[in-house]
Amino acid sequence: MQNGGNRENISHLLPYILGDSQENCVFYYYPDRTFTTTNDSFKILHQLFIKGSSTEKIIYGYVELFSTFKFLVLLSNDYIGNDFCKEYSFDVMERDKIESNINIDLCKNSISEIKESQQKNINKFKNALDELRFFIDQKQSEEHISNIVQTSIENVFKGIEEGSTINEDDYIRLIDNFLEKFAHFLNFKNRNF
Repeated sequence: MQNGGNRENISHLLPYILGDSQENCVFYYYPDRTFTTTNDSFKILHQLFIKGSSTEKIIYGYVELFSTFKFLVLLSNDYIGNDFCKEYSFDVMERDKIESNINIDLCKNSISEIKESQQKNINKFKNALDELRFFIDQKQSEEHISNIVQTSIENVFKGIEEGSTINEDDYIRLIDNFLEKFAHFLNFKNRNF
């Protein structure tokens, strides 16, 4: 609607949105390819894609939250109007809008097949949750290890003046300090995994 859409095309969905209807118009959707802008690393994205097809007489949308919760929404099954396509992508970690490369081209039959394959898509959802959990665990571990290193350096070298020579005892204290903190970290991770 914010991009000039006609409210009449989706008015039948208002009871569903308000919780007054059980209309079956939202489906798990995990396409074989992901819609990220780079191949270098896992990104946590929010993405929206809406397409209207005059040929198929449909309007559908794709909603992705945290690169994990992915849905196809059938907005209209009897669309009369011009073709259109709108997309939006937001990098959650960088807190910035990014260029999107979403292109989902579906026909009515494809949407019916997606509707029928919900069990398969639930399994893909579980895999996406595992991937997100792994990413979060890796990110937290990296940040915690970095913090351990920084804290160990500060603890050992805080009394040493700049330009002073660091002796072997200082290095041994640094290693001991780091290993103690790192051992606690590993112990905590192993107990909670």
